[in-house]
Order: sequence, then structure tokens, then C-alpha cells
Amino acid sequence: SIAAIDEHNALWEKLESGASSVTVTCRKCNEIFEFNPDEEE
Repeated sequence: SIAAIDEHNALWEKLESGASSVTVTCRKCNEIFEFNPDEEE
């Protein structure tokens, strides 16, 4: 749903604001997201 997508976007925004390497598990879809800002430009 759009609400779930918005929550993901908010989550990414929070991680982008300051994080070196983070693994997040979404409680809605049980998907595991690995966020490594150093590897992405």
C-alpha cells in the first residue's frame, strides 16, 4: 500500500541523515534492508 511505501521512504530518509552501515527489518513486510551509504553515491 502507499502508506507502507511512505513508511519505507521515511525510514530511508532517517538512515541517510546519518549512518555508516545499517541493517533494518521492516515489520510490515518482513524484508531485510541493508543500507550502506559508503557504497552508494
